Amino acid sequence: MDDKKMNWSQKRFFEFRAGHATYLAFAVSLVTFVLIVHRLLIERVPELNNLFGDLTVFTLIFAAIYIPIAILMGQWHLKHQQKVESTMVFMKNPGMIRAFRLLFDLETNDADEKDVESFKNLLKKLEKDVSFLDLKGPIDDKKL
Repeated sequence: MDDKKMNWSQKRFFEFRAGHATYLAFAVSLVTFVLIVHRLLIERVPELNNLFGDLTVFTLIFAAIYIPIAILMGQWHLKHQQKVESTMVFMKNPGMIRAFRLLFDLETNDADEKDVESFKNLLKKLEKDVSFLDLKGPIDDKKL
């Protein structure tokens, strides 16, 4: 989608979804999961309640077990599934598809000069908005 076609509310909605799904919903669902497991499992089984009756103790033990398992699953996901996700996202990204087509056309000397100039202007415009260390000059380790 062209930046000109994307209005203010669409941009805010995208940012809202990213913040909600990535951070807020994750935190709320994790806390909810811990509370539900404690209430429905730990408190109702006397043996478990004797060991993990205190919510703080249960949360600490749960975190000590859950976090390493989640890290291992994340590593597995990045090693095995990330390729599939990246491919699927790429296939639905018209900007990347156009960029690769243009690179291919340039390599085979089949590029239309208007396409090249149009894409160059688009990249210059997008480059102004890049904020990841601005991608220019040496990387300042102090900013990381």
